[in-house]
Parts: sequence; structure tokens; C-alpha cells
Amino acid sequence: MSEVLDRYLTDSYRRDILGESVEVGMPVADPQVIADIKAELARIEPLVRLLGANLANRAFVQHQNKRALEKLLAQLEAQQDAADG
Repeated sequence: MSEVLDRYLTDSYRRDILGESVEVGMPVADPQVIADIKAELARIEPLVRLLGANLANRAFVQHQNKRALEKLLAQLEAQQDAADG
């Protein structure tokens, strides 16, 4: 995973789960960042299917990363679409 995504996910976790006052920096809507997000989601998705209801107990961080990445992907793709106009 890229350093940009790792930082985003770490800061998101600290803010959303640990309740820390952390400003989460939004990555630039770059095609490579979007590709990295899609690759990470593809890596996490089989885990989600495999663990199902037990996900929260067994891989909570992965589940949180998936949720954060899905939200980020939607935002970056919307920015990129707007820029492409």
C-alpha cells in the first residue's frame, strides 16, 4: 500500500475509532492513488466474504480500512470526473 493511503487510513482510524482529534488529509485525485485504492479493496474483499459476521471480532482494522477506502474512492473519483469535465 502506498504511503499516502497508509497515512490516510492511520489518521482515519485514530479519528473514527480512537476518538483522537486528528485532521485526516485528503489524498489528491490521482489515477495512481485511485488504482492503489482499488487494489487494496480487492485484497480486503475476499477477507470480508470469508469472515462474514465474525469480521468485527477477527479483523476489525481491515473492515475499517475497507469502509474508509470505499468512501475515499468515491470522493476521489468524483473529483477526477469533475476535473475531466
